[in-house]
Amino acid sequence: MKQIFFCPDQWRMDATVPTGVAAITEVKGFDGRTTEAWQLGNWQYDWSTIRTDITLEPGEEYTFVFWLNGGENDRYDEVCNLEIFGEELWEERQTFKLNRDFVRPLKYKNGWYLMAVPFTAPASEKVTLRFNAMGAVTTIAPAEDPSQYEAMISDPENNDQVQRSNVVFEQGWPEAGEQPVLHFEVNNSDVSVTKDQLKKAALIAGGAVAGALILRRLFRKKN
Repeated sequence: MKQIFFCPDQWRMDATVPTGVAAITEVKGFDGRTTEAWQLGNWQYDWSTIRTDITLEPGEEYTFVFWLNGGENDRYDEVCNLEIFGEELWEERQTFKLNRDFVRPLKYKNGWYLMAVPFTAPASEKVTLRFNAMGAVTTIAPAEDPSQYEAMISDPENNDQVQRSNVVFEQGWPEAGEQPVLHFEVNNSDVSVTKDQLKKAALIAGGAVAGALILRRLFRKKN
């Protein structure tokens, strides 16, 4: 099976999608080093797309390899897809959902997912690879051959979050231990409360003993 690797300078915004929000930027990659990457999408509903057009052998088996960060939100209504189709064959496109573990990553490191998406080349020499994002920031960065990462141990995934780690957060990167743990509605507005905030509020409201009891009951229900 032949491999294709993501190269940022070979990609561009899709002119057919005027609402697109995307740009090449430098980010901190899975290994902590600065890397060039494409960021597309935002937390609103602007459909954003980047694409590349390449020549492949029709019917040949390929694997497309890249690092992905984000592509999920806390509303569960995001789009994070890879589309592959031949020239004039968009209606016969192959669509791979890159969110919610529809495509399992090979590795997970520092909020980044190593993706290796297998596909059969369409019956067309000119083939389009296209990323679509909506409702969440998605970052795509170059990766090496997956064999280069075989010895790397994946991080345990953070299942406490309702979304993946994103390079860009709407209100900044959350501090460690400050992930929202409770969500509720006050005056028609969504409110999130962290463990530290809840602990302080409970102690103020009823003293140390009462605060400890409230916390114990709430987290027993949640877990």
